[in-house]
Parts: sequence; structure tokens; C-alpha cells
Amino acid sequence: MLDERERPDVGERVWFPNKTWDDRLGHVFVTGTVEEAIKEYSYVKLDEEIALQSQSGSPIISQKTGKVIGTLSRGGNEEGVIFFILCPAKEIANIIASDPGVVPLKEPVGKSDAPE
Repeated sequence: MLDERERPDVGERVWFPNKTWDDRLGHVFVTGTVEEAIKEYSYVKLDEEIALQSQSGSPIISQKTGKVIGTLSRGGNEEGVIFFILCPAKEIANIIASDPGVVPLKEPVGKSDAPE
């Protein structure tokens, strides 16, 4: 379920479902903290170093509400500290609520030769 707040609280604790073949569920939860939160994005630092691997779009879950505060847009490693930049859940909910209909693939990917 998407969190309907404009943005999470700075200092809010989160869970990230990190992909792994070693767990029967296919993921283990890694904890982190919201370091910055504005309308356009949230910045999260994880508590432990992980290998980033094709995880764009993964949900980041608030420990406060149990809801998705955003999806992973970008991630990186700064001196052993893993950080994420999130697409806010509120903006995702707004787009869904606007019922944009069918959008040709060439529009979101910006390629005129993309399939319709």
C-alpha cells in the first residue's frame, strides 16, 4: 500500500527488501533512515553495505506506517555507505489517480523508434 503523506519524516526508519537467492522469500529486509525528504524525492541511507543489483522500482517501506514511502529511483555507494534516492509514493498515487490511460512507450522512454 502506498503511503499517502506528502513525504516521510526526516529520521524515519525504513525497510528495504534486498534481493537474495539465499532466502526462500527471495529477499531479506535491510534497515535504513530517511536523511532528506522533499516533495520531489527522498534520500535514504542504509544501515549496512549491500551489493546494488537491478533494483530500480523496489519499494522502500516505512517502519512507522508499514506503507511504501517511495520506490528506488537511484542508488549508490559513498565510502561504504549505501544511499537511495526515491520516487515519492504520493506522486505515484497521484499519477494512478489521474488515470492517464494508455501511454505510447516512446513518450516515457523518449525514443521515437520505440514500439507503440
